Amino acid sequence: MRPDTAKEKKLIDNLHSKDQAIVLETINILRHEGKVNYIPFIIELLKNTSAGEIRNSLIAFLNDLKYQGAVSELVNAVQNDKYKSERGIILSACWQSGLDFSMYLEIFIMLCITENCQNAIEAFSVVEHSISQSTKKEITDYIIQIKSHLNRVNREKKLMLVEMINMMEEVNEVV
Repeated sequence: MRPDTAKEKKLIDNLHSKDQAIVLETINILRHEGKVNYIPFIIELLKNTSAGEIRNSLIAFLNDLKYQGAVSELVNAVQNDKYKSERGIILSACWQSGLDFSMYLEIFIMLCITENCQNAIEAFSVVEHSISQSTKKEITDYIIQIKSHLNRVNREKKLMLVEMINMMEEVNEVV
């Protein structure tokens, strides 16, 4: 995203300020503006900063997202290997936000299969929070997909995936 207005450019420039107070104030302003187009800048700053207070503010920003338009930005970031070290934080924000990720469940299911255990648990939570929006057919297809990977994962991951299948079967009875 390129800033469209002088105000947007100033806000983005402020995210890169050497003054921590300015960065924190800018993050707070962006939280209240609720524009989806700032999310890539927030995630980029999360990747590039080690300052604890700023990181905590960025994480809170992501966790508190309440506009459905943010979903595609978060999914893009989760899939981007550039943000691999932040993937767990972004996955956590996906389920903590309470947004509907049902259109992207196949991605999160694959993350459950391929990611480390901690990230897989976060991805599992996203699936758990959004699966009820899926159709019976979609859920059945997800179950088949998961079962096809059960023999390719370690014991811990297999237990988690079996739990996911059980959860999906329960939801499928209600849908």
